[in-house]
Amino acid sequence: MAFAIVETTLPRMLSQNPGMVIRPRNRDHEDAVEPLKVLLEVHQARNGYPLVLQDVGKDGLTYGLGVAKDWWEKREDKRTILEPATVPTDKGKWVEGSTTVVTEGPRSECIDPFDFLPDPIADAVENMRYAFHRAWRDDRYVRGKIDRKEWKLPRGVSIDDLLSEGTDKRDQVWQGRLGVSATPSPKSDKYGRLHEVLEFHDGARVVTIVDRACPVQDDRNPFWHGELPFSVYRPTRITHELVGIGEIEAIEDLQDELNELRTSRRDNARLVLQRPLAYWDGMVDPTVLEFGPGKMLPMEGDPRELLFPIPLQEIPGSAYQESAELKQDVQYVSGIDDATAGAGSEQQTATGTQLVQAAANVRIQNKVLRLEHEVIRREARHWIGMFQQHITKPMDLAGPPAPGEEDRDFSWYSVGPEEIQGEFDIEVAGGSTQPENPVQKRNDAQQMMMMFGQNPQVDQRKLVEHALKLSDVPNPAAWLA
Repeated sequence: MAFAIVETTLPRMLSQNPGMVIRPRNRDHEDAVEPLKVLLEVHQARNGYPLVLQDVGKDGLTYGLGVAKDWWEKREDKRTILEPATVPTDKGKWVEGSTTVVTEGPRSECIDPFDFLPDPIADAVENMRYAFHRAWRDDRYVRGKIDRKEWKLPRGVSIDDLLSEGTDKRDQVWQGRLGVSATPSPKSDKYGRLHEVLEFHDGARVVTIVDRACPVQDDRNPFWHGELPFSVYRPTRITHELVGIGEIEAIEDLQDELNELRTSRRDNARLVLQRPLAYWDGMVDPTVLEFGPGKMLPMEGDPRELLFPIPLQEIPGSAYQESAELKQDVQYVSGIDDATAGAGSEQQTATGTQLVQAAANVRIQNKVLRLEHEVIRREARHWIGMFQQHITKPMDLAGPPAPGEEDRDFSWYSVGPEEIQGEFDIEVAGGSTQPENPVQKRNDAQQMMMMFGQNPQVDQRKLVEHALKLSDVPNPAAWLA
């Protein structure tokens, strides 16, 4: 039931890319809204942002705390391509070549809440004085950081000294979790042993320490926004505490009661079906007793005097009633019933099912609202700050179709430092991450056409375009005569 509740709530919260609403704080920066919105949409699609949000949301629903981290990434990858031959070859006009593909932009990831070590007196990321992010890296990763001069060894410490000092501390930290999940602990392999990397942030500086002994980085905050690069999500907030309540914690005791009751019923059924026998000691040899269909059991004397089945009573029907009550309690606490989970309910009418689902949707929308404010909006603000920091020259960007080009799948935008400067307020379009209801959308389209199709006060072209959009027609403007 815990699994069903989490896996029912999560897709109802997050199924689509979030829609962003950007408002300038100054009239002079009004023209920057569209380029910034395009930048956000393009990079969210590149990074698979909805999947990152799903991981953060699942941690929140499971543990009561989901943590996201954002940063600016610039990566160069060597790729093999075909290129025109400069001299005649036996391979034809095309030969193998190589190119460097540069990937640059903001990134977000979901980090394990057990590897997030925050300020102990903070109850929100806004009043968090500092936080640690713990990661586990192998020898190859550490050596690469040193070789690229992203980390700097202290005086008198060599790379071999650093790698030799590493310990498999992860076994100690994750001993309980690895045992529960039956996951084998990663051992030293061709990449070497694992190292504990602690990354400290306080908004002003970033300090990185390897194996709690060797500092390899001490720099000022690389982000001009001057904030911690973390966002925390609590689906159900406990006031004045950083960690909230997950869906599993709320039903934990009820789930245990239900498991115990069902186990007792199964044990009782097993005893009734295979009830124990009392036999006359000395008159019956228990080693020769065999039970099964068609078995013949020879005995000397009256079998009723030699063997006696122990009388047992089945669990009363009230146990089944208690099981149903516990299930109702779980549904009451979580807001997820059989109909909402997609299992159907024979005892409810269609109207009753709609009312239950509407009530569940209200509770889910409240969890989505917290995710929008605590994670999506904060990360969008960080991303805009990183755009303004790192985009230093004009660039062409393929984004959504621009007005007047709806017959195309994309339009080209020229984005440079001048087009994206300014201060902005950012909001998330309410419910944009939640799944759409195609049947309801088509019904809305039909109702709008019936109500306003002949109304001279309504622009018929826009009405038809909107109805086509509700019917999931791609590029609806291109359909209009």
